[in-house]
Amino acid sequence: MEYALSPDDDGPPGEGLHESNLALRSEFDTGIETVYAVQDHALREGKSVKVESGSGKGRKVVCVADGCSVLVYLYRCKRADKTCGKWRLSSMELGHLNCSATAKPTKRQMIELATFTSVVRASGSVSASALVSQVQERDGISLGKHKQTVYRAREAVNEVAGKIVQRSVAKIPSLLAELARLNPGYTAVAERDGDGRFKRATGIVDAFAAAVEARQNILGIDCAHSKCPVYSGVQMMLIGRDGNLKSTTIAFALVPTEDGDNYACFFTKLVQGGYSVSGIPMFCDRAAGCCRLHLISA
Repeated sequence: MEYALSPDDDGPPGEGLHESNLALRSEFDTGIETVYAVQDHALREGKSVKVESGSGKGRKVVCVADGCSVLVYLYRCKRADKTCGKWRLSSMELGHLNCSATAKPTKRQMIELATFTSVVRASGSVSASALVSQVQERDGISLGKHKQTVYRAREAVNEVAGKIVQRSVAKIPSLLAELARLNPGYTAVAERDGDGRFKRATGIVDAFAAAVEARQNILGIDCAHSKCPVYSGVQMMLIGRDGNLKSTTIAFALVPTEDGDNYACFFTKLVQGGYSVSGIPMFCDRAAGCCRLHLISA
């Protein structure tokens, strides 16, 4: 009977693939972790293994190819008080002789490849072909025949990243409040929507804003659009130039969209803080929302 942990195993990801070197009598906290170590060793060898039989006391792992000599026995140690302890590699033959097996990475293994995860986090909509190419180039592991699993692994990474972003965004108001408390020369304002969720925030470096007229009398404003698949917000930046022609951040805002309403909110916060940009040339890089705001205000 073949037990769980098939090549398409969807088990929980850890913190990277196990080391490639397996040592006899190595110990692991759980049976599943022990099997993962054998699976990961096989993947690095360009092969696949399966659990042929097992129980709560031991497991037998073999190659997926018939006739291959790979054979690993795992058993659960007994403590002196007769209770169950760690899992141990008790016997193993890892040479893939007469073997026709090829690597079949599982979703877990893909997620635990640092290259795979970093590429997805950089662009949540990255194509399967791009992921296959990057992993092949950096890790020497072929995913080309397993694109369906690649897509599933990509979505799993995006889901985890989304939860991290949601928790991080929820902390923005309290972090800004603490930043303003610890820095008297800094103005920070955060707004929530009707459901109490973070909506937008504005931060102003008071000293830089107050010195605008005394420096290079020119400003620039632009927006950086989030590439995160679960947060489509925008970061607004108001940039000035000091006497050495160095760019200086005067104020920033995190807003849902780049539109007239959010530009108006941004500049209103500056005015409320006592800082005026009236009469100062400002470059806005074809920002339609900013241009519309200017026409309405004119």
